[in-house]
Amino acid sequence: MRRLVSAMERELVVRMCEGLPAAQRGKMLADLANASVELLNDDGSILRFELHNYIRSPGAGRRIAVDGTASDRDGAHLNVILFIDENDRLYELELVRFDEGKVVCPNIETFKEY
Repeated sequence: MRRLVSAMERELVVRMCEGLPAAQRGKMLADLANASVELLNDDGSILRFELHNYIRSPGAGRRIAVDGTASDRDGAHLNVILFIDENDRLYELELVRFDEGKVVCPNIETFKEY
């Protein structure tokens, strides 16, 4: 299912990009401004960014741009990973919950990059 990027997702990506070099941060935030998301699983913890007027290569690879930790709203530990594609374009956001249950909502203020 494809939809607009939520305010929480947007804030989280902006926060995650704070520590990146200026040129990379600028490129990723420009991508974010023109993105929608596709949910890759039922609970919305894995999102793929669809960029307006950008076509990814078939079988495009991904790599980690930013990897960190945050607390979920209920206090559970989350691993938060932002991926880019082979052209350094915004690709996926993945939230991994280590406690039982589904991701509720990451507390953006608690994000710390590894």
